[in-house]
Amino acid sequence: MKKKLADLIGEVKRDKTVENLKTQLNTIKVIYEDIYTKNNFRIHDDSGEGIFSSNQRDCVLDNGHIFKIGKNTRDTEGEEAFSRAIFNGTTLSINNTTTQIIAYETPLLRKKEAQSDSLVTKCDLLAYHDQTIYAIEYKKNWGPNTDIQYGLVEGLIYGEIIAKHIKNYPEEVQTHLSSVARKHHRPITLTNKPSHVSFVLCGPANFFRRPLNNSESIKKTKEMEKVVFEYLAQQNNSYLSFGGYVVCGEDDDDLKYNTITLGGRNVYIPSLFCLKRQENLFARNVSELWEKL
Repeated sequence: MKKKLADLIGEVKRDKTVENLKTQLNTIKVIYEDIYTKNNFRIHDDSGEGIFSSNQRDCVLDNGHIFKIGKNTRDTEGEEAFSRAIFNGTTLSINNTTTQIIAYETPLLRKKEAQSDSLVTKCDLLAYHDQTIYAIEYKKNWGPNTDIQYGLVEGLIYGEIIAKHIKNYPEEVQTHLSSVARKHHRPITLTNKPSHVSFVLCGPANFFRRPLNNSESIKKTKEMEKVVFEYLAQQNNSYLSFGGYVVCGEDDDDLKYNTITLGGRNVYIPSLFCLKRQENLFARNVSELWEKL
């Protein structure tokens, strides 16, 4: 699924049209419908596992913070440490709305059977506020599969999957979100079912500035954004919208590690100082974003 997802998004980047985007997204819809018609989604079960429960080897501390067990626990290059640092910040301001970060690396197509091939489609972070689920895709390192164009389509895919879930499984999604929030010590109470999904592209300022050095990159990024916006307008899906761009800090300098001793060894808990300073910038489109940067 992971390779197919990259290939799918690559096809959209090569042919930036709404029709091609629809064609490529249909691949995901077929996969979803196949699992749905077989009643094989693992939305939530009695163990607390489900579509928003990460299967990564992380520890959850008493305060809800997480750290990675294994190699590269102090990694400052990869995106993984940064997304975990955002999770450890517990909240993220999106367009002047304080959202609660409640889950990370969520296996959105998780199945009851054959888990190994259904955990690959993972949204980096989920946040929640007032019946809206925020699907947050975090990007840091620039490349063919990690640029703004790729992140927009990837976020759209995750947003559509979650929107289908809240439409098809409203009670189960509500139960599972509550369970995950409790597990991660997030102070939210879901008295109403989630009714909307907003997908967001997040990253440091240096990442979002990268296209500004190349006029062709600026053009392609704007073209991709236009295609995504036109697709959303044509779909007229009340469950789904683009939530904008969120800038968290500049780059590596904002990532810090708190060291604690656990089980006789040091473990490292990533955090982003920029979140404490509340300096994350928001924009509704790339033109507005680049003006602010």
